[in-house]
Amino acid sequence: MADLESIKREVALANRMLAHTGLVGGVSAALGHVSYRIPDNPEHFVIKGLWKPLAQAGAGDMLVVDMNGFKTDGPRALNLPNEVKMHSCIMREHPEVNSVIHCHPRFAVMLSVLELPIRPMRIEGMQLLTKPLPVFPSPRLIIREEDGAELAAKIGDSPAILLRGHGVATTGQSMEEALMSMLQIE
Repeated sequence: MADLESIKREVALANRMLAHTGLVGGVSAALGHVSYRIPDNPEHFVIKGLWKPLAQAGAGDMLVVDMNGFKTDGPRALNLPNEVKMHSCIMREHPEVNSVIHCHPRFAVMLSVLELPIRPMRIEGMQLLTKPLPVFPSPRLIIREEDGAELAAKIGDSPAILLRGHGVATTGQSMEEALMSMLQIE
């Protein structure tokens, strides 16, 4: 299994990919996060610290967090992302999920505000939309345990959830799966 430093480098790379694929940028350049469950320590995951632009994320910007959303390792000066509860609650309630990605892709946000369902436009990603994606009904940040638990329950067995006026969260057994889902939804 990969060592912790390798996992941090992979999570940093996934964060940079959100920026390089155009899923984040401009005023939302630092808003978004990728998490990955540590295979040798499945009650913990790696996630980017707060406010680092995703395009600049490196292994040194990563934190280790437990399933209650508490920092257990990482640079002392780095704070947890505001929405760490989104990641901890989904992973805790869905042990099959090893990665969660959250960002604010503009078209998905627009459709959620208009309360329009996302429909497949081509074959790539069609499997994600065989049934409508669940919707978290509020644009509020997922910073409280109660909100994280509500979101984790609402996502159910769906690979993604829309957060009305706020963005998307995708899940996967791998970071690659969660990232591809985010790209395909947008």
